[in-house]
Amino acid sequence: MTGCSTRLTQASRRPAAGLLSVLALLLSVGRATGWAATPLPPESDQWVQVKTAHFVLFSNASESATIEIGTNLERFRETLARLVSGLRMNSPLPTWIYVFKNDASFQPYKKRVGLGPANVSGEFLSDRDGNYVGIDATPPTGPWTVVYHEYTHYVLNNNFTDIPLWFNEGIAECFSTFTAETGHAEIGRPIDAHVRWLRAGKWISIEDLFAIDEKSKDYNEGERQGTFYAESWALAHYLMYGRSPGQARGAGFVAQFPQRAGLQDALKPFLGPDWGDLEARLVEYVRRGRFNESLIDLDDLRVDARAETAPMTRAEALCRLGYYLAHGQPERAGDAQAYYQAAIRIDASHAAAYSGLGFLRDLQKRPDDAAGYFEKAISLQPDDPLTLFLYAENLVERFTPSGTIVRRWAGDTPPELVRARELYRKSIRLRPDVAEAYAGLGLTYIFDEGDLTAGIEALEKARLLLPSRMDVVINLVGLYARSGEVSKARDLVDRVLARSGHPQELEAGRELLLESELKTAQTLADKGDVDAALKILKAVMAGTRDAALRKTLAEQIDGVERTREHNRQIQIYNQAVTLANGGDYRKAAALLEDLVKIADDPKLADMTRQLLKQVRQAIAAGRRP
Repeated sequence: MTGCSTRLTQASRRPAAGLLSVLALLLSVGRATGWAATPLPPESDQWVQVKTAHFVLFSNASESATIEIGTNLERFRETLARLVSGLRMNSPLPTWIYVFKNDASFQPYKKRVGLGPANVSGEFLSDRDGNYVGIDATPPTGPWTVVYHEYTHYVLNNNFTDIPLWFNEGIAECFSTFTAETGHAEIGRPIDAHVRWLRAGKWISIEDLFAIDEKSKDYNEGERQGTFYAESWALAHYLMYGRSPGQARGAGFVAQFPQRAGLQDALKPFLGPDWGDLEARLVEYVRRGRFNESLIDLDDLRVDARAETAPMTRAEALCRLGYYLAHGQPERAGDAQAYYQAAIRIDASHAAAYSGLGFLRDLQKRPDDAAGYFEKAISLQPDDPLTLFLYAENLVERFTPSGTIVRRWAGDTPPELVRARELYRKSIRLRPDVAEAYAGLGLTYIFDEGDLTAGIEALEKARLLLPSRMDVVINLVGLYARSGEVSKARDLVDRVLARSGHPQELEAGRELLLESELKTAQTLADKGDVDAALKILKAVMAGTRDAALRKTLAEQIDGVERTREHNRQIQIYNQAVTLANGGDYRKAAALLEDLVKIADDPKLADMTRQLLKQVRQAIAAGRRP
């Protein structure tokens, strides 16, 4: 039987240049051709690490300012937890916050847009090993809309599946206006730029809004991109605040949906069947301009304000900044490498720098070189969960490249995957809250022919932590199907993949269900029920569009049919022997004369000729039973 696995990466989407909203307009500055290398930070900069209850901050701002930022993030998190009680707030990935003391300090590390760095005061980068948030500490509100918007995306994606793009972006925009004062907080304040944009008549039909996905031009560029974000915000705000009294309002609108709910279907009753009427009500809602917001009493809000601080060595600061450059900005791998190498020159035993170089070599598709750096890092610091995780990913990537669906015969687990399994397990023991490690651990069982229980448990854990990740769903479908739990596999295909909006992923899930039928066919064939096995094999071949699988099935069907024919010929031979032993030589001869013409096995053909000769001699001699 075959195993099937998928490896997909996710990137958080934000408005691109040209969108007038709470985000700063992305202005292009700098050189018209090429980019100078990112300079190392001044040696006079003092960097500090601050750990709050749920975040880790690296900062060259003052310690007090850094603690304040960490506390504000904790307050936003706790406020969301109160507003959307029942949803999971803990991130399935570690979140690192980079706090730069001013814009000049932040500018070298900002994402590059067009000809220069993005003119933003905050940005959010997400990768398989964690979330990286960069903010300028000096503006009073500038960075927060970005951070709150992206953090809201993460909360939504960690709790729900099948989220319409307009709803994901619209709710994130609504929550991005969070502010907290002494004793209270506000969420849902109207965004003036969106209101002005829509009042200028820049609308698209509701049907078009609902049809836009992440690959749509209207989501990525042009004036209609601005309309998409503005109209998504307006519709989300209307659902939260503009409907009839007595219905779930404010953030409670989101809280009413249970964890892991598929929002595409859950939202239909609130949108109604008449989209024309909904569009008219939405236009009137924006025109009237009577927007409500949520005011939350914080007097009894319990925010864990504890903060652990520690000065960072220059090698540590260089390494962490290298991580920031490398994640989400692959074109800056050279800059990140210079930072890691500078850290090693200062401290040749700095394990994290070697791990960073390994990560870069993986980005450059040089897995063997990467493995050498990871081995070096582990020899220096054997219990670093990030290095263990990245090395495991390096080994798995060789068999299942990111963004692909790979098929190969199941059997003995390759030694590289055995090693990856050990690394994932150790990483999980050291840091059990990283969902990606469970996803990777489960993936190492995809090609295993043995007991799949541990792989299923790991993927079930990953599915709880990453409900919107369809690659985890596909791999779980595969293990369910191959372990005989076909009903569970089919439920995931019908209930999750069929509603994901991704045809390739749905097709992969259906192929895996077909492959579970192959396991049944194999069992039947082993028991001797060849006809039933053939029926299943032919049905699977008719139902699959996978060329490689069709070729394999054709070979299997041909082999089974030849085996069936061989068994039939043996039965004829044995029947002839029985007749001859009973003295019915003429009937035996008739069977053997037909068999000698079709026997395709040389040994059977020879035995048939010999027995036929003996039977004919008996007939000629006039023998009787």
